[in-house]
Amino acid sequence: MVKNGQSAQEDLMVRRQSWSFRVQIKKGSGFDEGLAVMFYADDLGNPTELFPWNPNGSPLGIAGLCSPCGRHTYTMPHAERLLRPHTGGWVPDHMRNLEASYYLRVFQNLREFAEEHQKND
Repeated sequence: MVKNGQSAQEDLMVRRQSWSFRVQIKKGSGFDEGLAVMFYADDLGNPTELFPWNPNGSPLGIAGLCSPCGRHTYTMPHAERLLRPHTGGWVPDHMRNLEASYYLRVFQNLREFAEEHQKND
């Protein structure tokens, strides 16, 4: 919700039923607070703002933020849309023949975490 003269680029309010918190969307927001948890990286693993590694030019290479409590993660790369290598805008030559894109690992990690931490009632 934008009010009091704020612009949508300055602040975004996220609301869900009984809770809410502010998600800063200013350049590089969340970095100094330790909320930046995912980064676009170059071939050497360094955060980058350069295309094609960072397709939207995200400041400081930030690709994902977590909420202050650490329970919620928000990402710009839509991993759910990029499970097949050919659905991405650019794929490195050595990955063109893969059956699944490297984004599949996000979901594999989620499943492994859930299985390791599931409660056996």
